Amino acid sequence: MIKIRPLFILLNSIIIINVLAILFSVLIQVPSAFHYFTVLSNIFMTVVATLSIYVALRRTPSQILNVLYLIATTSLVLVFLVVATFLAPQFENYFYLFSGYNFFLHFLNPLLAVIALFLFKEPKFSFKTCFLSLVPPFLYAIIYFIFVILRKDWPDFYNFTLGGKDWLSILTLFIILSVTYFISAILITFCKKLSKQDSEKQSSI
Repeated sequence: MIKIRPLFILLNSIIIINVLAILFSVLIQVPSAFHYFTVLSNIFMTVVATLSIYVALRRTPSQILNVLYLIATTSLVLVFLVVATFLAPQFENYFYLFSGYNFFLHFLNPLLAVIALFLFKEPKFSFKTCFLSLVPPFLYAIIYFIFVILRKDWPDFYNFTLGGKDWLSILTLFIILSVTYFISAILITFCKKLSKQDSEKQSSI
């Protein structure tokens, strides 16, 4: 079951903000905007949120779509954490990566995505789903490794090799996948708690 009205508003907000922010990003960084995990994960969220609205309006919950939404949300939270803890501190102005359209891609959309996720009632997430959340960053890591380290076609714009230390990319991948797993596990834990609280409220009525 889904709390239709607030979820509908949040999902629409995510879609509108995503489309506008991605358009600005693409216009400013064509075609390199599509090289960034930030942009790709927000595009993924836009697609999933659009499908979620359709399902919400039909009031026929889809467990597959719920899982996809969890995966998309996990990717957005990962984006926020990487920016907040690794990328932003490398700039003289810490908030540079949270300004302009990046404010929406790096902060607001991850926040809205998490809030919307918690409005999904009884999503029946399993902790095995955490492993599915690893798929987007793992696939992106393969692409990043090929174009940044092997072919040298892209600059190391995420600075994951810390100035050319290619061997660090393996360590970086391990850290990112571990963080992704824990993000997903934490989100699932909160979903389960909220779902349990809702069930207890319903039974007490």
